[in-house]
Amino acid sequence: MKKYELSYTDSNNLNEFMKNNELTDSSLVQIYASNEAEAFSIEKDVCKNNLKARVSTFISDDFSPVTLQFVKVPDDTRVSTHVRPSELEFFHSGPVVIFKRIPKDDCWVVSHVTQSVAQWGYEPTYFLDNEEAVKTVFHKDDMEGVRETLIKAIEAGKNNIHQQYRIYKKDKTLAWISEYTQVIRNNKGEPIELVGYLVDVTQDKEREILYSSIINTTTEGFWLLDESLTIIDVNYSLCAMLGYTKDEMINKKPLDFIDSGDHALCEAQADLIDDISSRIYEISYKMKNGGVLQTLTNATTMYDQSGKVKTFAFMTDISKQKKIEEDLRERQESIEELNNSLESKIYQEVEKNREKDQMMYQQSRLASMGEMIGNIAHQWRQPLNIMALVMQDLYISDQLGNLTSKKVEESYDKSNNLLQYMSQTIDDFRNFFQQGGEEEAFSVKDSLDSVHSLVSTNLAYHHIDCQIDVKHDSTIKGGLNEFKQVLINIINNAQEAIETNESANKRIRVLITQKDNQAIISISDDGGGINKDVIQKVFDPYFTTKNQTQGTGLGLYMSKQIIENSMCGSLSVKNTKEGAEFKISLPLMQQ
Repeated sequence: MKKYELSYTDSNNLNEFMKNNELTDSSLVQIYASNEAEAFSIEKDVCKNNLKARVSTFISDDFSPVTLQFVKVPDDTRVSTHVRPSELEFFHSGPVVIFKRIPKDDCWVVSHVTQSVAQWGYEPTYFLDNEEAVKTVFHKDDMEGVRETLIKAIEAGKNNIHQQYRIYKKDKTLAWISEYTQVIRNNKGEPIELVGYLVDVTQDKEREILYSSIINTTTEGFWLLDESLTIIDVNYSLCAMLGYTKDEMINKKPLDFIDSGDHALCEAQADLIDDISSRIYEISYKMKNGGVLQTLTNATTMYDQSGKVKTFAFMTDISKQKKIEEDLRERQESIEELNNSLESKIYQEVEKNREKDQMMYQQSRLASMGEMIGNIAHQWRQPLNIMALVMQDLYISDQLGNLTSKKVEESYDKSNNLLQYMSQTIDDFRNFFQQGGEEEAFSVKDSLDSVHSLVSTNLAYHHIDCQIDVKHDSTIKGGLNEFKQVLINIINNAQEAIETNESANKRIRVLITQKDNQAIISISDDGGGINKDVIQKVFDPYFTTKNQTQGTGLGLYMSKQIIENSMCGSLSVKNTKEGAEFKISLPLMQQ
């Protein structure tokens, strides 16, 4: 195998040599140099030109100038005694910084550092054999502590040292570093080299500071226990809640601060640590001033990075809530006593109100009855006049001697028909004034036709035209007679408004339709409307716009009670251009 040798001057010299000799395939390369940093730089250049190169580096003060030796080898050649370039590349480019130190002059002299130190903005050559450069990287408040810890550990015979400290990156910002150092000793136990690695733990440290800040600023109490259930940390809130300082609580046991009445509960919770990682319970703590603090405690057990058990707990002060609960319990007992004594009084008052409502309902029906008697008079007036004429005709015919059996029979039939009509009128009015029974389903149109037959004669007598427009009939459920009374009350009010205001057209219009699963009955008139100052009061009990001798003020009140309370609908009123419009909305009967 042919060997190629190069006296190294610079990277151009190296690149040209490798190109001219076709050293771009598998090769063994040996670098002889007096400076490790320079050797490392040359090694990088070799690997750039030949990814298949196996490189070995030899450092000695006698190796000057730098010399490189190349040997071409087959692709399947294995070198078991050297680290592969890919592995070196990993250490140079990975997140871990590997270093070597010389254990002299306070251990500041660095003999080797990987390229990964560039993550903080530095080149490896900046630190090599440069004690002052190394010192400038350490934070001024941490440098002396790092040095003392290292020196004391070496003198004490320790071989594994771990420290955390701050360094300045090249841009002058700070980074937290976790350092792991292995002390290499000779057969006499003397340190000959320090080998270790550095890891950037800035993010972890920032989170640690953030979590510590959160814990110390929260209003809840907090403590941390080690595996022997000894308190190793508390926050300021817990100290303030119990009245102790941190020093008075740290290294003590939880039972030292638990109220004696809850010691058994505390011990029971401690027994659950191995089985239940998270536990919530109420427990009382004794305060320094002798008081008792009632809390809701949320305890959690976990394992730290070393696999050791840690238990932490947050305590929420619930003393005020407990006091409120006690006050509420006492008040509840008082309320129950009061309820027992008031129950009979409330029953009596309800009965009185029920009797009052019944009385108002009867007053409303009596008022309607008076108005209906007037309608009966109008209904009977014409039949009675006809009956009188029939009787008079029979009498005259008898006096004149021309009374025949046929005439008597005709007069009988006419009189009988009139009497049947008058009897039916009495039945209609009697049915209307019967007390309502159970709810029933009925047609809105049929009920309106029934009401119209009762009031039509009276309306015609006063020359009032009542127009009924059925756009869409509906079936509803409720008290039929009560619903008829509502219609009569509204129609009577419309009639009185038309008579009072001497309307020219004298018209009442009733519209029946449906909308949104509701039966709509609209009753409007041209009676001039209701004064806007009192329109909101027309449904109040005993409110009337008539003379006190002419109205009770109960008709519209009872109408609203029937529609809204008994039939689950609504009754409203508004003014139109010509008069007033009452609108009834009732739910359709579900099929």
